Amino acid sequence: SQDNPVYYAQYAHARIAGILKRAGEERVARALAADLRASAEGLHPSARSLLKRMIELPDEVREAAERRAPHRLTVFAHETAQDFSAFYRDVKVVDAEDDGDEDVRIAICVATQRVLARSLDLLGVCAPEEM
Repeated sequence: SQDNPVYYAQYAHARIAGILKRAGEERVARALAADLRASAEGLHPSARSLLKRMIELPDEVREAAERRAPHRLTVFAHETAQDFSAFYRDVKVVDAEDDGDEDVRIAICVATQRVLARSLDLLGVCAPEEM
């Protein structure tokens, strides 16, 4: 169920895979090759929150290892998935009105998927492409 934090993170990973599939390889490649600095200035607050959460991953991994507290990674993955859900609720990712906005949003999806995959891998759990 969605009450299980690992399931929720896995679901978010699979959801992102579906979004990226719908966007298509060409658009994803364009987004990852784009200079996103100019477009990043006008980020929606939920995008900023998600990005802030994702940059915490190295610190969370270090803390989890030092304190022998793997549950920290479970909490981190769950909170990242929640932040992604808010981001996806608040902005249109695929077919956004502006190509620059779409590129930034697709790049955020790719980054989130990678962070979730890494978090789940560290927990010894698969990161599914479909659910």
